[in-house]
Amino acid sequence: MLHDSSKSTSGVLRFQIAPRVGTADIKVPKLTNWRYRDSLPEVKEGFDDSEWTTANKTSTNIPEAPHFGDKVLYGCDYGFCEGTVIWRGHFNGNSDITGARLVINGGFAFAASVWLNGKFLATTYGNSSNHHNNIPETDEVYHFPADLVAQGDNVITVIQDNMGLEMTVDWAADSSKSPRGIRAYELIGGTFTEWKVQGKQGGYTGFKDKLRGILNNGGLYGERQGWHLPDFDDSKWTKVELSKGLSDNQAGVGWFRTTFSLDITEAYDVPISFEFENKPAPYRALLFVNGWLMGRYIANLGPQFKFPVPEGILNHHGENTVALAVWSMENTKLSPNLKLTIEGIFDSGYEIDSPL
Repeated sequence: MLHDSSKSTSGVLRFQIAPRVGTADIKVPKLTNWRYRDSLPEVKEGFDDSEWTTANKTSTNIPEAPHFGDKVLYGCDYGFCEGTVIWRGHFNGNSDITGARLVINGGFAFAASVWLNGKFLATTYGNSSNHHNNIPETDEVYHFPADLVAQGDNVITVIQDNMGLEMTVDWAADSSKSPRGIRAYELIGGTFTEWKVQGKQGGYTGFKDKLRGILNNGGLYGERQGWHLPDFDDSKWTKVELSKGLSDNQAGVGWFRTTFSLDITEAYDVPISFEFENKPAPYRALLFVNGWLMGRYIANLGPQFKFPVPEGILNHHGENTVALAVWSMENTKLSPNLKLTIEGIFDSGYEIDSPL
């Protein structure tokens, strides 16, 4: 609709076109009515990993060999090349065992958290204290509390993310073949008897969701159970506020899910983003929208805190499902927040005919 016109001194006509709908009439809802469930049963005592892949290889095609330890613990050697990978190392307890030395490689700015028999020990961070000098590999000793090592089977559990591979460059032709996993391990005062590993369900060849693709999922329990998918039934989950964080304020992984509806005026192009509160905190989050992985938020490092989701993945004319996997990396209370943000409102002839 022609709203106004004028003529410049040079004879150029200028027009202002009023939008058919006032921009104030296009709004997005608040994200409320969240439901929650714990998503790290792997650290609990008695967890059964018998169906997991046994990590018992002694050689690898990756050019960078393990530093020490008799087994190769690289995720990709067992079919887990993308996303989160979980390792469980078994050993027989005795009074001489005091800790474990782990060299973990997850790429620049990665993180890994370690538990013993269900007790959180520590998180290692692939970045320096000033959050500028990112490193792909850490070498740390995890000390065991004296009363935590039991007679019989003991389990150390490592949850590790993968920040992707380096680019190949002329002076380092094998840089894109960097190992992701545990580069070396040592049980101080004892010997590991077995290692188990679990990543994405089906690995990089047998994964089920061919539509969303190989990079959409990793090995978190919730991902393997399909908790990110819109048709998953979360009606029995606990009702919570997202800002309350994980239920026990302890290190671990929790999943949050909610639904919301949009009613964007037809033929309007309205880009929408999901925006985390940009506040440093020791957690990471995976953002799934209608089953699609659309963001990885690293709250203690950043810099990304706003993730645009295009129409087609986001339903502008009906219901949407958002799922968050929140990984708390310390024993502390978290207060994550997430909101929808309109990035612009454009009156156009735009329409979508093949939503995903």
